[in-house]
Amino acid sequence: MLRGRQCVLAGDDKQLPPFDLYNVKVDEEEDPFLEDPIALEVESILDLARNKFRQCKLSWHYRSSERELINFSNHAFYESRLNVVPPAHHEPISIPPISFVKVDGIWERNSNLIEAQKVVQLVEELVQHPDNPTIGVVTFNYHQKELVRTLLEERLEQLRQAQDQEGLSRLFRAMEREEGEERQGIFVKNIENVQGDERDVMIFSVGYARNPAGKMVANFGLLNQKGGGNRLNVAITRAKKKKIIVSSIEPDELSVEGAKHEGPKLLKQYLQYARALSRGDSESVTTILGQLRQMPVSVGGIEAANTA
Repeated sequence: MLRGRQCVLAGDDKQLPPFDLYNVKVDEEEDPFLEDPIALEVESILDLARNKFRQCKLSWHYRSSERELINFSNHAFYESRLNVVPPAHHEPISIPPISFVKVDGIWERNSNLIEAQKVVQLVEELVQHPDNPTIGVVTFNYHQKELVRTLLEERLEQLRQAQDQEGLSRLFRAMEREEGEERQGIFVKNIENVQGDERDVMIFSVGYARNPAGKMVANFGLLNQKGGGNRLNVAITRAKKKKIIVSSIEPDELSVEGAKHEGPKLLKQYLQYARALSRGDSESVTTILGQLRQMPVSVGGIEAANTA
């Protein structure tokens, strides 16, 4: 930065902040040499610059070709200011842009086997689609991610043993796909590791479900920590053409009234939004987006009403 006459800092404070592991700690004995003590109170250079310099917020979103894919985040996080470049035509795979797929999964050993099996089934269906989309999978926790990965590897082995060369080749090519020098193969990641990635079709495995005893299990984990809403924002904005939500619960089954942070509440609203879109219930979609516009949002550490 010191070599330039001007400097532009670009970033998004509605996505994940730097991981604490890489933060440099300032010793107390260095305090007298700090020209700006506020530098000790911020998480990143982006936050520091936001308190010092003029901001210019972008108003166009280019990843998602379908408005519905970004609309929830647009209202919940970006003050409804984002515009989407409309596609010249809607590809068949994009209709509807969000699908809500309900399964009868069970939460056991920190994962949901039935839901993971459904994800693998959807992947197999997508690799046969004439649109030939790139595919990504996002899960809420590490154990679910590892389970989906294991089932994908097992499926490859099943196709190999069955001597289904066509099916094996199709799935393997999709997993190892490259476009130019960029890897575009199928990935399976948990919510913490997907920032920066994008695919044509994203499959979102919710995971939460009733346990074998019938008790609802939804601890929300990192989603219920400070910044949990940002984690959700990252997870639901990776798709370029379509998003498929695989869920073992209906949104109304989530009890979020006692949640410490906004993440679980936003998740419940997002699932309601996805289900309404999937059913073509435009009235419910409009209602949910209207509620998001009235939610309090954090601006520079101060709570304010979002009336954009």
